[in-house]
Amino acid sequence: MASERRNLRAAAGRRSSVRLECAASTNQGRRAENQDVASYQPLDEAVLAIVADGMGGGADGLRFSQTAVARVQATVLSERGGVGGDALVSAVRAAAAALVALRAGSPHYKDSGSTLVVAGIAPGDGFATVTLAHVGDSRAYKVAASGDTQLLTVDHTFAEELMRRGLPADEASQHPQAVHLTHALGDSLDLATLPDFTRELRLTPNEALVLCTDGVSKLLDEAAIGAIVASKPAQLAADTLVAAALRAGASDNATALVVRCVVAPRRRSPLLATLAAVALVAALAGALRVGWGGAAAPPAPADRGPTLTALPTAQTSAPLAASSTPAAQGSSTPAPSVLPSATSTATQTSTATRTPIPVPTRRPVSPTPIVPTNSPAVAPPSPEPAPPSAEPAASPTPELAAPAPTLEAPAASPTTELAALTPSTDPGAPPPPVESGTPEGG
Repeated sequence: MASERRNLRAAAGRRSSVRLECAASTNQGRRAENQDVASYQPLDEAVLAIVADGMGGGADGLRFSQTAVARVQATVLSERGGVGGDALVSAVRAAAAALVALRAGSPHYKDSGSTLVVAGIAPGDGFATVTLAHVGDSRAYKVAASGDTQLLTVDHTFAEELMRRGLPADEASQHPQAVHLTHALGDSLDLATLPDFTRELRLTPNEALVLCTDGVSKLLDEAAIGAIVASKPAQLAADTLVAAALRAGASDNATALVVRCVVAPRRRSPLLATLAAVALVAALAGALRVGWGGAAAPPAPADRGPTLTALPTAQTSAPLAASSTPAAQGSSTPAPSVLPSATSTATQTSTATRTPIPVPTRRPVSPTPIVPTNSPAVAPPSPEPAPPSAEPAASPTPELAAPAPTLEAPAASPTTELAALTPSTDPGAPPPPVESGTPEGG
């Protein structure tokens, strides 16, 4: 048993290439109560399958079958020893002790008990290992893919006991007590002397294990069971077995549990799984960067000509003026004026500002400043009033009405307008911009 446990643990550490499909079906038949219990429980990749049949001759047979199944499950789960031979023997021993105590608790239970067949199925590399343990006449069958069926258990009945003693099968089956149980849970059992108590075998892909109560096995022979199970999925096979038993005239509870071994789908290698995970993480990180930083602007189409760059919309209150750098002041050629940018969006300002006219500057050759010519481009009038001057300035009407294109003051002395427009006498300073106004009555 210790070697079996080591083998099962070693098999559990390897990746299995088969998997198990399980299904169960039950019907009370013509009885007033269904005392059969069927259960299958996954344990990692393994399965613990149990079928129990409460003894109908005693009171409360359902309580005994339920207790047997629950105690087997609890023992296997608590001991964590897998589903091999040692684990199943320990579980059946615990269930037998629980039912002995239950029967001793009431005189009404003196004939009560339960049968039990339990299978631990562990998938491995190319096959599944099955360990069986049973008490009573609930049976286990192995059904091949071709439909060939093999009985795996030996009933603990009086007829089987007679055959062990050498009586022919036909004579043993005719004995008045042929179907009576010789061993059942609830009796004082010595599992070490129990005949054909455990067994181990293998299931290959497309083979099936069938656990059933005598309500099915007494009505369906091995050929009928094989024909039903070999060609159907697990759930359909279990339902069909019970229905066939009832059609055959079963008056007892009928229960069947089917476990089919099938090829497991191919798993990804660890390296491929790791690479796929890294690629997924990289894709998610890229998506998050785009979401945080904003989507990149798409490239401009090739057939739409040059791209126009829009001016920034930052507002400024400094007027545009001619260059005042030393290089511009020392040059004898006019400084180029500021050209507008080729853009379809005009620069917006929040408040109306005076737009001075850029005037080319040159270093004067005489202390007498020259009055700049009127610019052909007239800026819009400023909504703000002109600042008061110390001396009243003469009206600009004569100059605007004169036909001459330029106005130049006499060289002898500057005019009153020149004194008002030129606050500084520094000959090196550039002349200020000329403000234009609308003449009164114009």
